[in-house]
Amino acid sequence: MTRALGCVMFLLVALGATACGGAVDNTLTNAARDELGPLVAQVRSRAEGFDPSGAALALNDVRRAVADLRARGAMGGGRADAILASIDDVSRQLRYVPTTTTTTTTTAPPRPPAAPAPNRGHGNGNDQGSGKGKGGGKGED
Repeated sequence: MTRALGCVMFLLVALGATACGGAVDNTLTNAARDELGPLVAQVRSRAEGFDPSGAALALNDVRRAVADLRARGAMGGGRADAILASIDDVSRQLRYVPTTTTTTTTTAPPRPPAAPAPNRGHGNGNDQGSGKGKGGGKGED
């Protein structure tokens, strides 16, 4: 898992380096560099935070920005192609990034109190007592 994250991080660094300069194509305006920098940082942040779906969404933002910058002439075709290739590499590696998991435990609700048993005495139900109490006699203290 750490190796996969390392691969993603390497590719993100390559993406950042390509976006911020290099020998691919000299056509990259400062405004384009400033626009791509935070987007690449967002991808890196999401990948480091073990959020592959968030990183994929952030990569889509970079991809759209590259297309827009290329269309406006703020980025040359060679540079745009190199960045898009890096984005594709990172996208493929995102499936190996571990996600954070939250373990939840549940407990069963407490059982309701048992209904009281019907009042049944000890015996067999045949009342054969004499009705006289057992005691010492006539009110002696």
